[in-house]
Amino acid sequence: MNTTGEKADYPLSVLYQIKNTYGNNIAILYDVACKMGKGLKHTPQLSDLANVPRAIGAFHVYGHDAPCQVAFNPKVVKGIGLVDGEDCERY
Repeated sequence: MNTTGEKADYPLSVLYQIKNTYGNNIAILYDVACKMGKGLKHTPQLSDLANVPRAIGAFHVYGHDAPCQVAFNPKVVKGIGLVDGEDCERY
């Protein structure tokens, strides 16, 4: 990757560690979770996470385009519940 912006390497490596610790029974809430599906599918060690629930934090989702807001709003993603995904932003 030679471009600026969000790098997929770091969140994917964190997900790899989380998967090894907690297994596949997880949900992913991340600022650019909408872009992670492709990376999960093409990373052999994480391909089994491609179908876990993914959402964008409630604060950040409104910075995305309308189709992304509808698909990845934590209020509508099955399996997320009432979590807003912004715990780190509060502190």
